[in-house]
Amino acid sequence: MALPCFSSVLQSENPQVFVFSREIPSGFLSHGSISAGWGGIPHLVTYIFDQSGEVTSQTTATFTGEPVSATDHQSGSVLVCVNCEDDLSRVVHIDDTAVEEWITVIEGESPDNSAVCSAGSDVIVAGDNAGIPRVIRLGSQGTVLWDTNYPSVSLSVRDVCAYNGEVFVLGTNDEPGWERNGCLLVLDSLGESSELHTIFSGEGRFSPEAIAVDSRGLFILMNAMTLENNMIYEASLVKLNFALETLWTSTLTGASWDRGTDLIALSNGGFVMCGWTNSLSQSEINRSDMILCSFSENGSISWERTYGTPQPDYGLSLSDVSDGGFLISGCVTDDFYQGWLVKTDSLGYIEQQGISEISSSLFSTMPLSNPVNNGMFSLLVDTPETGNCKVVIYDMTGRVVLNRAVELSSGENNLSFPADVPSGIYSVRVSSGEYQSAFRFVVCEGGE
Repeated sequence: MALPCFSSVLQSENPQVFVFSREIPSGFLSHGSISAGWGGIPHLVTYIFDQSGEVTSQTTATFTGEPVSATDHQSGSVLVCVNCEDDLSRVVHIDDTAVEEWITVIEGESPDNSAVCSAGSDVIVAGDNAGIPRVIRLGSQGTVLWDTNYPSVSLSVRDVCAYNGEVFVLGTNDEPGWERNGCLLVLDSLGESSELHTIFSGEGRFSPEAIAVDSRGLFILMNAMTLENNMIYEASLVKLNFALETLWTSTLTGASWDRGTDLIALSNGGFVMCGWTNSLSQSEINRSDMILCSFSENGSISWERTYGTPQPDYGLSLSDVSDGGFLISGCVTDDFYQGWLVKTDSLGYIEQQGISEISSSLFSTMPLSNPVNNGMFSLLVDTPETGNCKVVIYDMTGRVVLNRAVELSSGENNLSFPADVPSGIYSVRVSSGEYQSAFRFVVCEGGE
């Protein structure tokens, strides 16, 4: 069943941002960084939101340190926190109730950059010290399994993921002047075998930001600044095969900067990225808006949404939600940064798109997924009595695209039908005896 959509800015007397959020049984869990004024030591803080976007609890970590990367792991979140008071980094696992289950102190010099991913029951942490990468594998309870530096490699770490027994560390290395290459360090599961590959290079500043890997290949969210795009960042989704050859590139091109920060792969084969854009009207050129963009499996852009206030706004991380929607963590800029959590539907809308046209207190219907993006139209029919029911779906021209008769039982009934129709807006009318209900719904990525 669809969850409410919302936009929640959490006001604070101190600067704070949300760096990672995820769904929990009672609503949503958000992890943020909060500081005692500009330049203060950051602190990890965790908020629990209900399903409508209201804060129900706040918990502060037992240690100082700025959370810079996080991931889902074993019914909880694993976060890497740097800039702690003792100049060490920490990895912490926080469960659905905001309780710290374990903390691992990273001994030695604290990494300049850090990223974390889940690898089955293990956790992979990657970072670098002055461009020398360091990768650590932790067990399910935070025990260090191996900790390896790669002094012969030059790499500023941006992201890390694990797939099929290999670890992929995404990053950059600087060239003379303003140019920068995008690189990928590939390790075996023990960190003993390593290969560094340059995957984006040329006359430009190539800044890969996030990576996802599955059986189809490697998918990289990359920001590029080149002479060809007038030295403004463009965000691109790039697909590579396992030989690290580029298969396609899909670029989000605007009038000004478009920068991606996080990427997730969807179960339907598509992808969604978040970030921020300065491609606004000329009167708003000095501010930015949070951005959310959907790509199909072949890389075409399906839709693009922006969310903004009169101040600069930033989307920092992204996760998907059980109802098909998305959860964006970020911040708005007022006097200080303020944490911002946005819950959208599966088309990136905050406003509900299913509009009831006819309803009754005794007989009601509602879509279980709106928009439809899995090829099946599902609805819940609540009726006071058993009887025959007719479901008719119309396109925007009034043409009937589905006409089905079903038998209903008293109470709630779950109905599903193939949505083998082109993408677009449709109307559905459900009738049973003297009762009827009608509403609109959206098909996304429908059959053509």
